Amino acid sequence: MNKQKSLALDICTTLLSNIAQFMEYIPIDSPIQLWTSVFAEFDFLFEKLTRVYTTIKSSTPISYDLTPVLRIMMNILKVPYIANVRLVLDPFSKLLSFILQN
Repeated sequence: MNKQKSLALDICTTLLSNIAQFMEYIPIDSPIQLWTSVFAEFDFLFEKLTRVYTTIKSSTPISYDLTPVLRIMMNILKVPYIANVRLVLDPFSKLLSFILQN
């Protein structure tokens, strides 16, 4: 991806599905240090996805599957430390709002 600077939408959907599946097997009682770094990565991912999906929406009708993103969000909300780490919540809410409106 670093060389291409972009991914095809179907590949992105597959990657998100794989991440969602992986998230279902991470123990939610893992140490907070692990989750803090994971939340930082999801903060970046959700910001990027919001920009990408907004750009796609403006150029073409919505024809992509957002189920993997919702599965990732559900898994994040299961983590007990989410109340202590507010980093991911802003991009999370923006992306969720976008999904619900479209």
